[in-house]
Amino acid sequence: MTMFLRQRWIDTRLKYNPIPGVTSLELDTKAMADVWIPDLFIVNEKKANFHDVTTPNKLMHIYSNGKIFYSLR
Repeated sequence: MTMFLRQRWIDTRLKYNPIPGVTSLELDTKAMADVWIPDLFIVNEKKANFHDVTTPNKLMHIYSNGKIFYSLR
């Protein structure tokens, strides 16, 4: 079974001036390593592992107000 984990939060340290015609900035996986991500855990977890592929299955968008959308497979 494949599961997608999607999180949203606001980090005011990442606010930036809006750019005309751009709704959000999409980070590559190297840049994502420099962004704080909440440490999520599932209390009743019985088994978990990450889907390992040649390219990480991660997506991160940062909006001008500091809102972050993060998706992980």
